[in-house]
Amino acid sequence: MRKLVAGKLHGIYVTEANLNYHGSITLDPDHCEEAGILPMEFVEIWNKNSGARISRHPG
Repeated sequence: MRKLVAGKLHGIYVTEANLNYHGSITLDPDHCEEAGILPMEFVEIWNKNSGARISRHPG
């Protein structure tokens, strides 16, 4: 299986997270649509301040 970059969103904010579910994120669906990111598609999230990275699918 190959992983390819379908789109990139730079400088946006995670709009919601469920603290009781590790890795839970919600992104603005309008931003995802503009970048060509499909619902439930895996995304890479980088924290600009700490450099931390997680791989998740937005809910």
